Amino acid sequence: MLFYDYRVLYDLDAYVIMPDHFHVLIRPRKGQALWEVLQTFKGRSARFANLQIGRAGRVWFPRYLDRIARNTDDWIRWMQYLHDNPVRARLVKAAED
Repeated sequence: MLFYDYRVLYDLDAYVIMPDHFHVLIRPRKGQALWEVLQTFKGRSARFANLQIGRAGRVWFPRYLDRIARNTDDWIRWMQYLHDNPVRARLVKAAED
């Protein structure tokens, strides 16, 4: 459900869901604007989360912070950042966890 539009609106390379935010490494498909992809992603995931916990209302902040991977080195750096995020937050001991 969370990645319902995967391969329709975007290609998903990596993701991590943290207690208060999430990170995704995506490539919007041709003709798809990043803001539209994220609006759809956040809207559907918020509806799903609210249904699961029996509440209504905002789940995500209306803004987002984006970064562009301009080359393979950038892509590798962002992938490593995503994998290490739960470790830095001390949620897990190793990225593999």
